[in-house]
Amino acid sequence: MNPAMIKRARGGGPLAWSALLALAVSAALTGCGQLGEPGGLIEVQEGGQALPADGDLPASCDAAGCGAGASCFSGSCACDPGFQGDPLIGCEPIDPCAGVVCGLHAYCKAGGCVCEDGFEGDPQPVDLSSLGSGPACSDSEEDCDGTSPEDCTPIDPCFEVRCGANASCVEGTCLCDAGFEGNALLDCTRIDPCAEIECGVNASCLEGECHCAAAFEGNPYLGCDPMSPCTNVVCDPGQVCAEGACICEDPCQAEQTACADDRSQLRCEGPDDNGCFGWGAATACQADMVCDADERRCVPNTPPECFATNECLYEGQIICASSTKYRACTYGYDGCLEWDCST
Repeated sequence: MNPAMIKRARGGGPLAWSALLALAVSAALTGCGQLGEPGGLIEVQEGGQALPADGDLPASCDAAGCGAGASCFSGSCACDPGFQGDPLIGCEPIDPCAGVVCGLHAYCKAGGCVCEDGFEGDPQPVDLSSLGSGPACSDSEEDCDGTSPEDCTPIDPCFEVRCGANASCVEGTCLCDAGFEGNALLDCTRIDPCAEIECGVNASCLEGECHCAAAFEGNPYLGCDPMSPCTNVVCDPGQVCAEGACICEDPCQAEQTACADDRSQLRCEGPDDNGCFGWGAATACQADMVCDADERRCVPNTPPECFATNECLYEGQIICASSTKYRACTYGYDGCLEWDCST
């Protein structure tokens, strides 16, 4: 056994001592070296006691009383390789992840860091001595996402997913885009928004809604009626709509007259601001005139045949019967004007 290796084990603690003991036992069993032969003397100290240099081992280690996970060598207890603790009381397995700190979405396994399920990367144990010394993200760093080399990033479930036309990958699954249907892996076709919509008479569906046809109005889901040409026509004061056009409300020609009743007539006046002529206020005919319906104006009152024998010319005509009485001209039962009794 190399003397340098033996000397390094002096005062090296249970781990160094256990490793040295394992090498010594292996050398003795394989014949690669005999304890006590020249160049192979073991002169190390463990716990202040010198090992025998002549290679003699105690007859039995039963009296040593080593704990669990520990073995006896030359009368002394030492923790087995991969264990640590007090060999006289008991040694426990060394935790390879003790003191190992991993980044985000990573955990320690067998002394190294691995990513959690659904994450990827090459995480390394965090160097605790460098925490807080790394550069921070600045506003000018577009690619800075706040992660570090020790962190694991989410695996994109759609990274290698290929979807059909009008479809998109969502969480690793192909889905048809809004307004489309079909096999998202092959091809999605547009959904007809009018496929199940029924419209009324003179109406049709457009983008899922019923609309009345041109020149029709009403409820498109029940039925539309022909639109009045004046529905959306707004005329100025004094005008009315007729067949979709604004005309004068009471049209007449300049200087035209008409009868308002038997004793008065109307005269056409204008034009107004809109260029319209209209009938003015009624004007009473003169006392000896009446309004002729055919002529549509005041004409002299020509007595009918019944007036041949008297002078009663128009209704309301008065003549003196005496110094104290008069007669009034009125219509009789025969429709002719005649004098009433003197009053």
